[in-house]
Amino acid sequence: MAIPSLLNVLVISVTFFLICGVIGVNYFKGTFYKCKFGPQFTDELNYNTELYVQTKFDCINQGGTWQNAD
Repeated sequence: MAIPSLLNVLVISVTFFLICGVIGVNYFKGTFYKCKFGPQFTDELNYNTELYVQTKFDCINQGGTWQNAD
């Protein structure tokens, strides 16, 4: 007799986690990417890119590569 009640709770829980997952993916999409310059540039330039590089196109135009952060 308890199984139908547990299934209702399971359906509601799965729906809640699915909605939170979709919202999380939409909120964080692309925010973990960063602009990485080659070894010919100093490490200071690699770490301070957020000062002047805001988008993927800014990074590519300045000779960097748009990579996902570790």
